[in-house]
Amino acid sequence: MTQKTKHHQERANDTRYCVPVPLPYILLIDGDNLPSSPEEQLVLRAESREEACNILRLLGNTCQPFLSKEYRRLHPGLYEKLETIAGSGFSNDELFGIDTAARLMAKLPLDLRSLINSPIAIGQNDTLPNPIEKNMVHKQHEANVLISEPFAIGGLRYFNIFSETTELKFDHDAPHFQGMLILEALRQAAIASAHYQGLPIDGKLALLNYNTNFHAFLERESPIVCRSYTDFTVDETSKDTEAGIYIQVFQWGRLCADTVLKAFACITNERYQQKEQRLKKITERHKSNFYSKLKRFHESTLSTPCV
Repeated sequence: MTQKTKHHQERANDTRYCVPVPLPYILLIDGDNLPSSPEEQLVLRAESREEACNILRLLGNTCQPFLSKEYRRLHPGLYEKLETIAGSGFSNDELFGIDTAARLMAKLPLDLRSLINSPIAIGQNDTLPNPIEKNMVHKQHEANVLISEPFAIGGLRYFNIFSETTELKFDHDAPHFQGMLILEALRQAAIASAHYQGLPIDGKLALLNYNTNFHAFLERESPIVCRSYTDFTVDETSKDTEAGIYIQVFQWGRLCADTVLKAFACITNERYQQKEQRLKKITERHKSNFYSKLKRFHESTLSTPCV
C-alpha cells in the first residue's frame, strides 16, 4: 500500500512521490516474537496457524503477516502460505461461521488508518455520511433509517449509527443512546449486510435469534461506528438458507456493544409469504388446542361441587 504525499516545494513545480505506508495490522502467531514494537501498526496475535489464516482471510489486504527467521525455519512453507492468503484479499468463496468470526473480531481493534480515509465519521467534528437507501433496511420513510451508507474493507462493513428516528418515542430525554434504539440500528445493519451479500431487495430475513451484549454507554453527541461480518452469500437463484451476522458497536475506538443475529433468509418475498402461511396454520392449530384444553379445564371446574 502506498500513499501519495506532497514533498516540500524546493522547486517551482509541485513534486510528488510515493511513500510506503505500513498496513493497518501486523499478524503474529503465538510462540513467535517481533524484533521491535511497531509504532504505526496494530499487532494481532493468532493462537494457531489455522487462526492466522482465518484472520488474513477476514482482513484481506489490510494485514501483514510476520514470521521470524527461526519460526520460518521451524515451519517451512507457512510464510509463503500466509503471504498468498494476504495477497489474495477477502473472498466470499471462503466464508467461515459466525461464531468463528465473533472470536476473530474480538481480537481486532478498530482499523483507524482505513476509517480516517473513509466517509465514516469517527471524530467529534467529522461530518456524518448520508443515510443508506431506505429500501436496504426495509423502511418506507427515510426519517426512520438509523444507519449510514457502508464502507467495506476486507470481509468487514462499517456503518455509522444515527440517533434519531420517528418510529421510537421515549418518555424522557437521556444523555446516552437508548438500548431500544441500538437494537433497531443493529437490526437495520444486519438487513443491509444481508442485501450486500446478495439477498435480493424483495428478500426477507426471518429472525431466529438475536443476542446482544451491552458493555458501555454510548453518548448521543459523538459518532458511533458499527462493524459487521456476514457468513453467507446468495443470489436470485439460491435456495433459502440460514444467515448469521455478527456486529460490533464502537465509540472512541472502545467496544460498547456486540450482537449475534441469526435468521432464515428467504430469497424472494413470495417464498417468505409461503412460509408465513405455513407458520400461520401451525399457529392456528396451537391456538385451537390451547383453547380446547382451557375449555375442558373450565368445564371440569364448574362440574366439581364446592365442599
